[in-house]
Amino acid sequence: MGNRSAAAWREKSRAFLEAHPVCETPGCGRLSQHTDHVIPRSFGGTDEDKNLSAKCAHCHGRKTIRERRGDAFGFAYGSER
Repeated sequence: MGNRSAAAWREKSRAFLEAHPVCETPGCGRLSQHTDHVIPRSFGGTDEDKNLSAKCAHCHGRKTIRERRGDAFGFAYGSER
């Protein structure tokens, strides 16, 4: 996963959202507000662009809920991998 400073992440996220101004959830079309990790860092995801997705607040919240329930990856946070 690697360590990163909060300031470095804020800059990376700002630049990513500038390059991806519209939510990348299919059919959404709202302005993006969050840089989402496709594979969460807690499950080995990286900060590489290929693991990032621009999301509006609504879609990011829905994805987070699905992940915590285990719907997104077939396992729940805190369960054994």
